[in-house]
Amino acid sequence: MQITRANMLHIALMVIGVLIIVYAAGDHKSSDLYATWLAGEFFAKGDLANVYPMDDTVFTMRPPEAWVALDRARGGDDDLFPFIYPPLWAALASYLTPLTSFETVAGTAVWINAALIVGMVALAGRVTGPALAFPIFLITGVTLIFLSLAGIVAIWENQPQILVSFLIVLAIERARFGRDIQAGGVLALAAAIKLYPVFFVLIWLASRRFSAIAGFAVAGAALGVLSIVLAGWPLHQMFLHQISTISDTILITQISYNLDTLIAHLTVYDQFQYIERVQANAPSGASDLAGWNVYERPFLWGLLSKLALLAALAAIYLAARRVPEPCRSTALWPAAVALIALLSPITWSYHFLALFAFLPALIVHFGARLGTVMIAVTITPILLPVAALYSTATFVPSPLQLTGTLSMIALLIAFACACRAPSAKTSEIPAS
Repeated sequence: MQITRANMLHIALMVIGVLIIVYAAGDHKSSDLYATWLAGEFFAKGDLANVYPMDDTVFTMRPPEAWVALDRARGGDDDLFPFIYPPLWAALASYLTPLTSFETVAGTAVWINAALIVGMVALAGRVTGPALAFPIFLITGVTLIFLSLAGIVAIWENQPQILVSFLIVLAIERARFGRDIQAGGVLALAAAIKLYPVFFVLIWLASRRFSAIAGFAVAGAALGVLSIVLAGWPLHQMFLHQISTISDTILITQISYNLDTLIAHLTVYDQFQYIERVQANAPSGASDLAGWNVYERPFLWGLLSKLALLAALAAIYLAARRVPEPCRSTALWPAAVALIALLSPITWSYHFLALFAFLPALIVHFGARLGTVMIAVTITPILLPVAALYSTATFVPSPLQLTGTLSMIALLIAFACACRAPSAKTSEIPAS
């Protein structure tokens, strides 16, 4: 491929984006990544009982006590969260823990995650096409992620969701350009980290992309077998128990963006149990901003939530049958990401990263003026400098949760309406 001035500019902008994100990460906490590291340590010791938390009825988001004791013995003051990923990743992490230190892994992960964030925006720009100049698309998308609570929290925590979101956008891009088997394999890897990407196969089923489904099935089966071989079935039973507990829990943090949490927040907040953040060598008595609240979902509420998710999946399937390319890739996929996240049992701001990667596409769909206004109105409340102004307000118990969820609902509506916008100009892109 010939290297043109335009290509050099694009590469330079991407490199600058990576450097800015790494700088912003600063003295990154990496607490979410640390959970995978600790799970790997205990797996390597054969202490499977302390890989997952032992919550029975309500998911408290507290780690095993053995983790706290180990971190305290090391003199650490890390925020400790539980490991809630499939056993495969604990097994793989166990091979890494004897070879290096967590500090080295976290320092490397910052660079990788920065590249993944820039890469997912670049892929979204490639899917959207030339209707919006690539430098504008890239700068807009990366800046919005970088300044928002969706992005900056994930960056600080070295959240594995960054990789999952990148893989979702990569799957969209591969399918958009006719590489269906590759797309299926990529989405299967995303589903092997966080289970929910399996729902997006419905879009391929509706659009009769059977090669993508086959790629997903083969890669997913291989990863499943590998997980059972490496980790054993008992650990998978523990994982499934945790998934069941999570599905029966409503959890409120300042960045819990979903409908169940919003409703509970505004109706039964006084019935929630406060959980203090676990920090091995920190004094007790944390403020409300340092902890979170949990509530056991009543049976009927849980049933209605599951029915709502099923209805949403049916809506996604029916929409995928009607919506043609390129709008299927640039509007329906981001809308599906938002809808599934909003209806999932527990969702954090960074679950919307794949949606954020496509934000500049609203300018393409709605025109420069209206698209820019829509982005500004929906995203401004959750930009870090703005959120800091009202994070301690008392008009509701958790103001960031309220505004964040409303912002995501607004973006869902925007992308759902995108293909009907009279000024939509998304360029046709060859299938291969």
